[in-house]
Amino acid sequence: MIERSRLLVWALLPLCGCSLLSVDTPMRLIELTRTIGTAAVQRSPTSAKDIIHHGDGIAQNVCILLNPRLQLPDLLPAIQKKLKDHQVNSRVFELQTPRSDCDAWLKYAGAALWDTPLFSDTLQPYLDSLHLSLERPDGRFMSRASFEMRPYMSAARWVSTERKIEPVIKSLLTGFSS
Repeated sequence: MIERSRLLVWALLPLCGCSLLSVDTPMRLIELTRTIGTAAVQRSPTSAKDIIHHGDGIAQNVCILLNPRLQLPDLLPAIQKKLKDHQVNSRVFELQTPRSDCDAWLKYAGAALWDTPLFSDTLQPYLDSLHLSLERPDGRFMSRASFEMRPYMSAARWVSTERKIEPVIKSLLTGFSS
């Protein structure tokens, strides 16, 4: 709440002493602030960290082990889309069972937190951290990568899940960060 109040004060500060403005000027100012804030958030990149890669080639068929503890509606679709962007097919399974068509198993853990976005009164979940690992079907470790939101990047929490995990998926598959 304090963050919103400060933003509004700073946004309206140039209007001090000006009383002959049209009625819709404050609304235009709010829209401009929203646009600038959105552009700033979209440019704040997340980056992968804790990258370990054993030099294995990119798996072509990945089975994703469902983690019921991390309930975020757009997480699995985002993971699958980013894998597909790297020409990796994937399917989600509730239990890890031996499958002949899985080159690797992707396991994930992380945290989804709740907060109120700017200019909203509704609590919404966002991905705060994600840790991914790839293993061969026989359990041998292939790679891992993760990301965590930094406290000073509070506005970046509203970047889409897909954008947040993009560098993490790339690092997981290739071993390279951005």
